[in-house]
Amino acid sequence: MKKLFTIFSLVLLAVILSACTGKEGKFDYENGVYFAIQDRTEGQTYRYWVTVTIKDKKITNVTWDAYHVDGAAVRCKGESKYVCSEKGNYGDMGGQYGDWHEQAKRATDWIVKNQKIGKDITIGNDGKTDAISSVSVTVKELFDLIDEAFENGPVAKGDYNDGFYYVETALTDKTATYAVLKEGTTNEYLEFTETFKTSTMGSFLVVNGTIVLADINARHDAYVYETDSNGKFVKVATTEEGTAYNLIKNAIGKVENEEVVISNKSNNEKFVKYVTKDSAGKWYGMSDTGKVEWNLQVQNIEKLILQNQGLTVNDGKINGLSSDATTGASIHVTDIITVWNLFSADATK
Repeated sequence: MKKLFTIFSLVLLAVILSACTGKEGKFDYENGVYFAIQDRTEGQTYRYWVTVTIKDKKITNVTWDAYHVDGAAVRCKGESKYVCSEKGNYGDMGGQYGDWHEQAKRATDWIVKNQKIGKDITIGNDGKTDAISSVSVTVKELFDLIDEAFENGPVAKGDYNDGFYYVETALTDKTATYAVLKEGTTNEYLEFTETFKTSTMGSFLVVNGTIVLADINARHDAYVYETDSNGKFVKVATTEEGTAYNLIKNAIGKVENEEVVISNKSNNEKFVKYVTKDSAGKWYGMSDTGKVEWNLQVQNIEKLILQNQGLTVNDGKINGLSSDATTGASIHVTDIITVWNLFSADATK
């Protein structure tokens, strides 16, 4: 009898231990991978995203990363912020807690270990928290995106290989003619030419085999446009290639040693030089010719990629894209198709 009791006790203990180790977590979400990314904003640099994996109502994995909207035109050269930091190219964060990727991993590991999200901790007005030791970076966007990811639901299974991809067409030189307000005048302009590198680039993210990010951009050293008192773009000269615009805001020019020198009108004002068409936005200038701006037209193509999980091209044209710039694209799409083909080849190997 005693022997039977001992055996029963051991079996009961095994059942209890098994139940404990297999206990479900507190997150009432179905198994899967959840994703969220920051919305586009004007003047944006890094755009952050998160993925959260749920299994048996537990968080089993969290990734936190970002990409720079200007791609290879800036210091990370198109790589994600995490990889850029790992390689030492993002820059020293300073302090005792290490570089960004180290602190990001510390934060995501803490979430998995403690099974806590934003509602479980206190985040200060500076976006930081004392709950996670050895992390001094801003974590508010991390926890906000986790909440958003759960609201979005799990990502459907797709056919591509997971990962962040950056692709770019070959760099070529382009020379443009610009004009700047002549010093001491209100309507006289100095023309100057500038040669810069140009290419078309794409940043893509695949989660659970599904394309969840498609961001197409182009390298272009465009300047902020000057406008007149009515807010209209000022046409200042005509060249063989078309109309040249005053591409400098809050700036004047003078000739020194036969070169045009550009300076600010005021010490309190700065002119801005954009390195990509996407960043230039409305200042790129297509709207001055009655067309929808380049970045908005490209967004139509990006939406098409996400909706259809790909691009179908016939005779150099993108299927499903109308010629109406408000719903399609009037821009040249040859290089954009090349970018798509580069990504597709990488993501389906």
